Amino acid sequence: MHLGFPYLLLVAVLAVAPTIDLFPSLGWHDQQRVLQIMAFAVAILGLCQQAIRSRKAVLAGGIYLGLWLLWGLGWLCVLASFSLPWALTEFALWHGLWAVMLYMILALQDKPERLQVLFCLVAFVVAFLCTQFLASLLSAFLSGAKLYARALLDGFENLRWLGQFQTLSLPLLAGLVLMQTYPRWKRLSYVLLVIWWITVWLGETRGTWLSITTVLMVSVCLGPLGRRWGLVLGSAGALGFGFFIAIFYFLADWLGVPYEGRGPDALVYGSSGRIGMWLDAMEKAADFPWLGRGPMSYAGDFTFPFSHPHNALVQLVYEWGFPFALVVFVLLLIAAGHCASYLLKTRSSRDVTAYSVLMSLAALLVHSMVSGVVVMPYLQLWLAVLAGAAFSCVKLHDGAGAVGGRRLGAGVMGLMLTASLAVLVAVTVRDLPRLIDFEPRQNYGGDGPRFWSQGGIRLDDKTGLIDRGEYR
Repeated sequence: MHLGFPYLLLVAVLAVAPTIDLFPSLGWHDQQRVLQIMAFAVAILGLCQQAIRSRKAVLAGGIYLGLWLLWGLGWLCVLASFSLPWALTEFALWHGLWAVMLYMILALQDKPERLQVLFCLVAFVVAFLCTQFLASLLSAFLSGAKLYARALLDGFENLRWLGQFQTLSLPLLAGLVLMQTYPRWKRLSYVLLVIWWITVWLGETRGTWLSITTVLMVSVCLGPLGRRWGLVLGSAGALGFGFFIAIFYFLADWLGVPYEGRGPDALVYGSSGRIGMWLDAMEKAADFPWLGRGPMSYAGDFTFPFSHPHNALVQLVYEWGFPFALVVFVLLLIAAGHCASYLLKTRSSRDVTAYSVLMSLAALLVHSMVSGVVVMPYLQLWLAVLAGAAFSCVKLHDGAGAVGGRRLGAGVMGLMLTASLAVLVAVTVRDLPRLIDFEPRQNYGGDGPRFWSQGGIRLDDKTGLIDRGEYR
């Protein structure tokens, strides 16, 4: 299979990011950001290669025009922002994600069999993390010490970030089980899915439960293939829950290392302050309804305890304004309508790859309503990859339009993406030497991660608004 050098490099970045500590002196989040910028460079290289070899249009007319409209609105939001340097940085970041999405569309248009590599990639990362988990579990049981079970989950600095990856990987692993033609590989894939479900129950990430439950309910309504896919994922989840109870509530107690997890009140009935955070952000967004406060501005407000509101739509409204958020919402509805129409027509098992990709993307978008999926570097990459794969699967692209117009659009886009990459590289070169010793904001401590893992946009003490747009 001729995968292509840029495609292999992009897959390698996604495989290495959560499994190998490439930059020991950097924090986990900062490593992901550096690798993400590398992935942008690879995607732009791949786009150049595809542009030379193919003259196909990338997206269907309506969605393509909608994205250009977003680009124009985005520039207005950036120019009206409180912190122009960091608004440009955020805008450049989204340009890079656009490059990854467009490259995935073209790469999968060119060779659809490349899509199967994503399933192998997810299986590799999950198998690596499950092996670490089982080894840590065995070591904990043999030690006889008190069991802090959630510490057994490794590979991601934050359990909520791990939960985001679990959300996107569970639907793909269910698809991998259905794709197998040899019984031995099918059973092995199913065992991996069950073990991965054990880590989901152990991690206690409610966003994962919410998003997977949502896509399971939807899959029941999407024909025989949807019900088969849902049966595989749901049965593995039930088995995983049974093993979780047996291991951590019975076996651990018998071995004298009792498990201590959060109670049901904390897991089911609380919102962890999210509802108040959303209401506060929307109240402030009403003061700047048209162009928002500017990209990344949420990270520069002293009154917020986090650098993002744990809700993608609220973040869009607060930072980019209501018109921008409305266009995004309409584009998502159009794409969702096409995808639903496609899924209702699927009858063959050959469509299981496309089905699993769409369910994975849907689960991740649901998760973004209660978590920071759209601001975490590794998950941002996966969002772009899955979006490109989904567009390619559902055939939301065409070759219509004048060749000259396509060449002009491709040229403008190439310059725009290259300039955005240059901005991100410049920010990295500027900040990389001092990431370890970033100054926390006065009387506040280290901020939650947004672009880097520490520091914040400097504010004016009198107005509470961003003064010079510095990051420290």
